[in-house]
Amino acid sequence: IRDRCALATCVLHVLVVAALAATREDLDAALDHKEDAVRDFKASLESAARDINLYNSTCEMYSACSAELRDPFCNFNYGNTRGCGCNEGRTIDARNSVIKTSPKLGASSYSVKRTACEANHINANLTSLYDSMIELGDAKWLFYGSKDGVLINFPGIVWDEDIAEDTCGTTYDARIRPWHMTGATGPKNVILILDTSGSMSTYNRIDVLKRAAKAVLDATTFADFIGIVEFNNDARTYEDLTTLARAMPEFKEILFGFIDGFSPGGSTNMLDGFKRAFKLVDDSNEKNYGAGCHTTYVLVTDGEWAGEGNPTSTIVDRQITHSDEHFFVVGLGDDKEVFVGLKDLSCKTGAIYTQTNDGDESGLQRAMISFYKYYALFKTLNKVEGYSWSEPYESIPSIWGPMTTVVAPVYDKSREP
Repeated sequence: IRDRCALATCVLHVLVVAALAATREDLDAALDHKEDAVRDFKASLESAARDINLYNSTCEMYSACSAELRDPFCNFNYGNTRGCGCNEGRTIDARNSVIKTSPKLGASSYSVKRTACEANHINANLTSLYDSMIELGDAKWLFYGSKDGVLINFPGIVWDEDIAEDTCGTTYDARIRPWHMTGATGPKNVILILDTSGSMSTYNRIDVLKRAAKAVLDATTFADFIGIVEFNNDARTYEDLTTLARAMPEFKEILFGFIDGFSPGGSTNMLDGFKRAFKLVDDSNEKNYGAGCHTTYVLVTDGEWAGEGNPTSTIVDRQITHSDEHFFVVGLGDDKEVFVGLKDLSCKTGAIYTQTNDGDESGLQRAMISFYKYYALFKTLNKVEGYSWSEPYESIPSIWGPMTTVVAPVYDKSREP
């Protein structure tokens, strides 16, 4: 069943250095042209959502993980792909899209089919847009990420294999890429409240948490403000920081190092973790150093609080005067009986609760980043339109190095909520 709350993101991928122009006027003209292209891309996708009939459609599309493309040729501007059929260069298809998905996304067959049908429906538009971009010399890709993490890429490419794992990007999730997060959420404060108590040494939970936390930070953009609170017997921030900080690449690297230093031990003083997180936000607000918009708290823990460390009443009291704050609670582990208290906390505070099993790293990442769905829904219901430019980031597959994208949200307008 299709509904208007299905928000996705379309982008035009631009080589950063190629965006430089001789004059400011030239640069403005180049950027305007790209925004116009994304506007047309977005309009085509929204039209496809209204026009296609999934139940009577067979939507065939080559996978980015296949060994071949429909209409391949070797292009020297896209780097090299091992085993793609080109002695030099990368195999691409400048007339057809490819689809990228993975069982780890949890996307239904219906969702994958729908995304493929939409791409097939707008293929002529994509070809025309790409040709017009190539004439100006600095556009590389047009792509579209669905709300379920499925990726459509134009021109079609053969995805790089992870040689160490002999896999084709199985952990890739469009929803946690900076371009998707920029288009789907907008500016926000994000505070991760992370349990490093002794039980986190069980089943390698601490290492799984470290990687998932870094993936979440990697998805934030320069428009966001971020903070991390680690708690066991008590709560700590990096170098005892008292405010949030803008999510610039350099600061995220510093926080990566802080996360790497986590070592499990002690009890689960969850209350102190929330108190420290609230102080971070309050001190930032006093100094007008924050996103000035939504605030998100993401708690990750493998058990209940110790002693009198129940944070429920503290959160409820705060919500009386802080209506723009949102809480997400993630229980890590297989023993559902342990999380009765977390579910009760979530019910009483209106937090969104998710439980992830031991060893399910991609599931933990999805749970920790699930706040994007809330903000995407907010955008949908308020019919927020417009463009955003992402900060420079490394492309996946890694071909050109730093890239930037112009992003627009895409809505299914076939029906109102």
